[in-house]
Parts: sequence; structure tokens; C-alpha cells
Amino acid sequence: MEIVCFETMSDREVVERLAELLRQERRLTAAVLAHLGEVEARQLYLPAACPSMFAYCTRVLGMSEDQAFKRIRAARAARRYAVVARAIEEGQLHLSGVVLLAPHLTDESAEELVAEASGKSKAEIEVMLVRRAPRPDVPERLERVAEQPALAPEPPRPEAQAPVPAGKAEAKTKLAPLAPERFALQVTIG
Repeated sequence: MEIVCFETMSDREVVERLAELLRQERRLTAAVLAHLGEVEARQLYLPAACPSMFAYCTRVLGMSEDQAFKRIRAARAARRYAVVARAIEEGQLHLSGVVLLAPHLTDESAEELVAEASGKSKAEIEVMLVRRAPRPDVPERLERVAEQPALAPEPPRPEAQAPVPAGKAEAKTKLAPLAPERFALQVTIG
């Protein structure tokens, strides 16, 4: 890794260097995806004693599961549709966006979908896709997932955040677009 002395760099130099590094990263990402696509096409993961491209990426290349999933999906899309590879290299489309677009790409729709998704966040692409292909509402239900034994509270740690006030439940939520103006809300509460 290159050692950088930030103390001698002006604010402008730091920002310019960051922009250049991001351009390099995008070019490298596109090159990595092209190579992953070729490794998969030639099944070069087999001589490495890996049964799949996913196993090769995680075991041999040291990628996390999420990293491997995204890169494999993106590599497949970029290999099939040159417009995807260009958009990644030019910084118009991020890997999360490619993963969302991949199931919707066809020879007829790739150019249009990539153009419409260019420069958008993951959430904006999700909304764009459900406008094109609305999904049905999730079924309404409230059910106990599983019986759980009573859990003894952990003793407070000094570095822990302030406890939740009595009567206030912590909630985990997941919001996913389904169709224009319709969203699925999944909540887990105690």
C-alpha cells in the first residue's frame, strides 16, 4: 500500500486524489468482473478443487459471501451485456445496482434499463424496477415465529449505549418497494 502523507497535501489535492482513486477502482472492478466471467466460462474453478464459482471466490480468492455473490452476478451480466460493463467502468452503475438489474436484463431491455438506472442509488433502482414490474402485496399475518425460552439479560457493559427506556421496544425494520406507492414493511419487535 502506498503511504500517503496527508499533512503535506492541500484539501484540493486530497479531493483530486480521491476522485482519481475512484476512477482507478471502477476500471479495476470492471477488469475483475471480466476476469471472473472468463474464469467461470472456462470453469477454471474446477482445477482449484472448487465445485462452483462461488466456492472459488470465497475459498481461493478470499471474498466474503456477499462480495462473491455480487461480483459473480455482476460478472455474468457484464459478460452478456457490454453496456453493463461500460456503465460500471464509467461509474454510472454500482455493483448493488447491477445485482438488482440482472434478473430484468434482456437483449432488448439492457440499454434502456442501464441508462435509466445510471447514477441512481440502490433504493432508487428498486423503485424504478417495481414501477416496471410491480410485485404483489405481501400476505398480512402476525404470528409467533418460534417459542423462545426466557432470556436472562446480559450485564451492562461500560461501553454499551444507554439502555432503551422502559416501555420502549427496540424494532428492526425492513422496507421494500413492491409497486408504485406500495411498500412491504417487515418489523421484528419484542
